[in-house]
Amino acid sequence: MKSVFLVHEKVVQHYRVPVYNYLCDYLRERQFVLTVLSEGIQDELRNHTRFPFCQQRLAFVPLMRRFIKMKPDIVLFWNNPHFYMFPILVVLKLSGIKIIHWGHRRPMGPTAFFKKIIINGEHWIDDGVIL
Repeated sequence: MKSVFLVHEKVVQHYRVPVYNYLCDYLRERQFVLTVLSEGIQDELRNHTRFPFCQQRLAFVPLMRRFIKMKPDIVLFWNNPHFYMFPILVVLKLSGIKIIHWGHRRPMGPTAFFKKIIINGEHWIDDGVIL
């Protein structure tokens, strides 16, 4: 079975758990294993998840250690752009790991020119985007 890591920014909220449970079941039927990485999950929901959950500090070194150790086939990102993300995306791409972003990832208001360049670079590296 192929492995999919879903990197969720901050704490997994109560309304995301049913979505991730459904995604886990859907992927399992297609021979994929979904693991959610996040900085936490709301305590009352820990016993209601059907997906493996790893509490993980979202920063370059901890994430790269996890990716090297567990060797995912696909990494799905549900988070906003951060400076630590770009080097991770480059390393994953060079390693042959598929990268997918979930969400528009674009600020809706006025954005600094440099930030637009970073976001466009991340989209160029992505293998896919789920809206």
